[in-house]
Amino acid sequence: MPAESDATRSPSRNLAGLRNLSGTSVLLLLTPVMVPSGFFNYDKRVAKPSEVSKAHLEKTDTDPFEHLGRALGKHHQRIRHVPYVPSVGFTETHEAFLAKADGIIIVTCEPEPKACQSGTPEAVLSKQADFAESVLTALDDEDRRVPVAAFHFGDQQRKPDVPDIENVWVADKYTAEAVAQIAQLLKKSSK
Repeated sequence: MPAESDATRSPSRNLAGLRNLSGTSVLLLLTPVMVPSGFFNYDKRVAKPSEVSKAHLEKTDTDPFEHLGRALGKHHQRIRHVPYVPSVGFTETHEAFLAKADGIIIVTCEPEPKACQSGTPEAVLSKQADFAESVLTALDDEDRRVPVAAFHFGDQQRKPDVPDIENVWVADKYTAEAVAQIAQLLKKSSK
């Protein structure tokens, strides 16, 4: 039933589904374990992004996507933020959280150039696309139809190619403004 799958995963239907999750529903936020491009413009502890050193990258003590999780948490109470390592892929841990999820947000991003230690940005993005495809495959294998949205931070020309899902928001950099816009996009409309 490819037509049903395509319709079920249309961006507008998925956004509506994510906006309308009940307060008891679990929203799963899947983010890559990496420093996204633009993060050091967002991280107020860094005086100038141009002064970011390798030592600072190694001492980043906060998950950069914690800001996104907190912003989403203002609109939905039951966020489960589960990171993924692009080079490792989809694991049993992800599968366990996926089984409890009523809605899913998958984040992909270009790495901060100084932090790209696991290959070229294209290779890193390809691994993230593989992860997103694994999430969709796992949902299909269980015949689960939950709203899924993908957000990409980085150059729009280099966003991962995930056949059965479209990015519903693309920002050039991971910034406070982009995070706020995503949270606003998913905010329930007041009736």
